[in-house]
Amino acid sequence: MKLQSIMMMFTRVVGIIYGLWFFLAPTSYFSLMLDPRKYIICN
Repeated sequence: MKLQSIMMMFTRVVGIIYGLWFFLAPTSYFSLMLDPRKYIICN
């Protein structure tokens, strides 16, 4: 039960980090995820 609690916390922390990364540095995120630049909406 303790291991399950730790793993659930780990997934939450990773999700928060990825979410912050997406909002703070979207170009870096998309370049790592290998999305072509033409599909990213930039003004």
